[in-house]
Amino acid sequence: MSETITTALKAAQKPVTSYLWTPDNSITFTPAVLERVFGDGRALFSITTINDRPAYWIIRGCSTWMISGDYRAPDGSPDFGDFADDILTAIEEEYGTSDYYELNAQHRWIDSETKKFVPTSWAEFPVINTHDGCSWGRLDWPALDGVEIEAHPFANRGNVLKVEATPPAVVCSTCDGTGKEGRHSICRDCDEPPSPQKRAEPVDNSCGDRGRDDGNR
Repeated sequence: MSETITTALKAAQKPVTSYLWTPDNSITFTPAVLERVFGDGRALFSITTINDRPAYWIIRGCSTWMISGDYRAPDGSPDFGDFADDILTAIEEEYGTSDYYELNAQHRWIDSETKKFVPTSWAEFPVINTHDGCSWGRLDWPALDGVEIEAHPFANRGNVLKVEATPPAVVCSTCDGTGKEGRHSICRDCDEPPSPQKRAEPVDNSCGDRGRDDGNR
């Protein structure tokens, strides 16, 4: 992951004060970022579970994914919900799960089977509890120097990272990229024959996959 993207994600992790039912139940939390990247990773989403609300995780997902209300989405656009199980599993793998713990009458965490106390860090956010379902929405990339963003192509709100343009190839003006000035002489400016051209392997940038691990993180 580039330093710029890392900085942007840290900015998106600013502390949030929110509540589920009434302001008296407000909590302050810092959203957790899932390291795994799905699809092209250009769009930001939030996902939370029924038992972890209002705290949420930040997901880098595909710019082609639609969510409820995206009435301008092209026909056949992948739905975020189709990837929810994979995302929850990825959160479990990175942060752990509290599905095997419960709160006792004294509001302390215990193992559901042994009834023994467990450390709070084993059971509370960003550890995930996947019982009873989840919900999700869109997030904006923060507006920071060096972070190239643009409006989402079809969503009612939100932005996406701009696609990085491929720099044009630099072609020698003397030999026009052939590596030779004459039929048998090497170009004096290139100073060496051109490398043999390799046939490019096809690359699948589709976002309909089940996610990917970003080796450049």
